[in-house]
Amino acid sequence: MGATEEIARFVVNTDPNSIPGEALNAVRENCFDGAGVILAGASQPVGKIITRFVRNRAGAPEATVLGGGFRTSAPDAALANGTMGHALDYDDLGGHVTSYMLPALLALGEQRHVSGKDIMVAYAMGFEVGETLRKACRFIETLRGFHGMAVWGNMMATAACGRLLGLTVEKMVMAFGIAGSGGCGVAQNFGTMGKPLHAGLVARNAVTSVLLATEGFVAADNILESPVGYLHSHVGEGAFDLSKTLGSLGQHWSVAKTTAIKKYPCCGSNHSMLDGILSLRAEHGFTFDDVERVEVYGVPYLSHVLLYPEPKIGLNGKFSLHYNAAAAILDGRIDIETYRDEKARSEEMKEALKKVRIHVDSLWDSIRGRATANPVKIYLKDGRVLTRAVNRWSMKGTRADPLSKEQLEAKFLANANRVLSSDQARQAAAIWYKLDALEDISLAASAIGGA
Repeated sequence: MGATEEIARFVVNTDPNSIPGEALNAVRENCFDGAGVILAGASQPVGKIITRFVRNRAGAPEATVLGGGFRTSAPDAALANGTMGHALDYDDLGGHVTSYMLPALLALGEQRHVSGKDIMVAYAMGFEVGETLRKACRFIETLRGFHGMAVWGNMMATAACGRLLGLTVEKMVMAFGIAGSGGCGVAQNFGTMGKPLHAGLVARNAVTSVLLATEGFVAADNILESPVGYLHSHVGEGAFDLSKTLGSLGQHWSVAKTTAIKKYPCCGSNHSMLDGILSLRAEHGFTFDDVERVEVYGVPYLSHVLLYPEPKIGLNGKFSLHYNAAAAILDGRIDIETYRDEKARSEEMKEALKKVRIHVDSLWDSIRGRATANPVKIYLKDGRVLTRAVNRWSMKGTRADPLSKEQLEAKFLANANRVLSSDQARQAAAIWYKLDALEDISLAASAIGGA
């Protein structure tokens, strides 16, 4: 039995009762957060463009375009909702999984009236597949150029959708084969509208692959292990060994350990630094005018957040340590408005950027291991030097220090209120927070569909 078939058997045959409660709880919180983030994304320029695009295609009314107030074909709804889910880079840490998993599963689940629990089980199954593949590979996103979302996410979402539709093992294998021809997303598009499109394309590809498989569409049955297959092309020759991880399928349920809820709408590699700067500012009460300079350390030689040292548009700023440090000392907060184009081009931002110094580790340091923090030093004009290092693997929002229910709800409502009325947002929050008790997922979709 090949690796592709072995994974397919896991997806199809695993008893949902074997999934630990902590894993399902993590999925529920991710979906709750993700639904709100999609609504916030719908209010952004990229969200408006993708919504208009799929509306004009006038697909069969199968699934809701969230925040758009209309329905379209399942693949097009997955495309739109996935793109909006990643529009702000406000979706979960740990691969931005919810930005494509939730849209793909909603697109299929809504028309079939599956339960919220069915969605959660499928998500957990898919995540386990993706993590199993990732751990079997030596893959550095910034060296290969492929966005990791497009590599692991592609198969992850396909596995989840296949589980949701109850595919046979044979058809699940075919779905993986079909999905292998739809890998998408390169790192150079980070900081542009192209990056959120990756999530939309992954979601649409998963939905399309599974639907084609149900119709009897035939593809390779060894897409993952083949010497000319999916992992060989995306990860590289000799850079993967599936035998290392397949035996542990279903033993770890990694979603409970590796995902986190974001506090800031930007690339997660900024967050350790931002926690350090903002906590120091809150603690010591200094203002921008008090700051002589801020220095950031422990930055990997290869890093997404070094792409734009002098951002030209707001989206660039999401992938710029320079910009985020400047915004944090300038405003004392980081939110959606931080990344407006007008803000990025303002004279005050140009002045703030002059106060930022980023210290990049050598390539050798980067090879030795992942940094646990980006320590900051803030030099004040009165001679004080304030320092802080926040561990990125245990900072607020991670599973080690999760957001409270009240914090999750506050984020959801702030995002949802950009599209829905206050009453609609509160009703939607009540529905989505109890996703596991929902008998029909279409009720959750309609609650955030928009008018």
